[in-house]
Amino acid sequence: MQKIPALNQNNQALEIEIIRYFRKDDKKYLIFTLGETDEQGYVKIYVSKILGLNGTLAAYDIIDETEWANVRELVKRIVKNNREGGSLEIEDLSKEKLTNLKINGQQGFKLIGNLVELLGANVNEVQEEETPVQNKPEVVSPEAVEEPKEVTVETNEQPENEETPLQPSSEIEQPNEYQKLYQDLFAQYQQLLEENTKLKTQLSNIKAIINE
Repeated sequence: MQKIPALNQNNQALEIEIIRYFRKDDKKYLIFTLGETDEQGYVKIYVSKILGLNGTLAAYDIIDETEWANVRELVKRIVKNNREGGSLEIEDLSKEKLTNLKINGQQGFKLIGNLVELLGANVNEVQEEETPVQNKPEVVSPEAVEEPKEVTVETNEQPENEETPLQPSSEIEQPNEYQKLYQDLFAQYQQLLEENTKLKTQLSNIKAIINE
């Protein structure tokens, strides 16, 4: 596993250890750890969806419940197939573009140490193509989900402070109809992101007061 520098939502530097970066059904996912373990010896790992905007990659929550359930099942299949020598059904991607990745969201897992090793085994990287412009997902805190048999799922409850949203592409001076639509939707997204971040901060402050 490879360690790389990254940035959290507050633009603070941290070091993450990549367990696996891969593509499945044209969607990219990153599984990583910060080296956290609990008293039972379980390692806490995180999974994020990787999206690109203006050639820059960033990590986000998986907010769609069906997609999140599919990723959980995929994690179990990767571990099982690595143990039994089966096909992994994924395409491992090169990590070279992940340096200083902005971590805007993630979900937490807990796995026993040997399963973490199996999850990150048999990596066969291919060079990643240029990242097309994509809309970022709505920023919504993921709800707790039912635990799979081999994976203990946790939701991330860390407070999120306001961030500077990425800007839409301005390379073309006269945008066509679709580019104009994209820019309008992106402006709406920025407003929603600001409102959502403020609400999360308020909820975090209220929770801290309640727990005092």
